[in-house]
Amino acid sequence: MAVDLEDAVKDRREQIIQHELGSCRHFNGIQNKTCKAGITYQQESPGLAPPCIPRFVNARPTWECSQFAIMSREEVEKIADEVMEHEKYFAAARQLAKEDARAKGFGIGHAGQGSVPCPRCGGDIRYRVATYNGHMWGKCSTLDCIGWME
Repeated sequence: MAVDLEDAVKDRREQIIQHELGSCRHFNGIQNKTCKAGITYQQESPGLAPPCIPRFVNARPTWECSQFAIMSREEVEKIADEVMEHEKYFAAARQLAKEDARAKGFGIGHAGQGSVPCPRCGGDIRYRVATYNGHMWGKCSTLDCIGWME
């Protein structure tokens, strides 16, 4: 059964939208100490989750946040489009690095490193292949561009 690429793209976009709907516009990831509004994610009530993310709210009790503001559908659609654009470039960069590594004979038992042009910004994607399992690490020379670790 053939997968219609256009349908797959629409499905992925809608998946991202559904994931973000109900999220707070100030949320910037729990890896940060505070959100964009300056609210500390770790409140004094142990065991309570921040109200920023619906999947946390559904999993356990949350604390009240004075800055909580749900994003509009239009804002979430914009985020979905940005994520999909990034994913497109990420996939292209990873594929370029994999092809270059394969051409150089890098893989399990033969570590190595190289670089390829970044399809997003034109910088250099520098990659390294592990000898143990053939996994690849790659990062663009441009700050906040593309990077991955397998």
